[in-house]
Amino acid sequence: MFTSDEDLKIANEYTNNGYIIRPNADKDAYKWIQKNASVVAASALKIAAPKIPSYSSMRFTTWSTHRRSTTSGSR
Repeated sequence: MFTSDEDLKIANEYTNNGYIIRPNADKDAYKWIQKNASVVAASALKIAAPKIPSYSSMRFTTWSTHRRSTTSGSR
């Protein structure tokens, strides 16, 4: 069920492309989700939680690319 024309537009974009790329509406909420997801994952894997880089440093890169470029040793 779509509540607006914008919701339908986004759903159609996902159906057509298989992905949606949009800017974050709330950067603080995004950082909170990112931090907590990494803490939960690290806990499940019994490893130290990664240091979360600032949002601005991730603007034009993905998390996995950022991790590879900032860690020494094997992945």
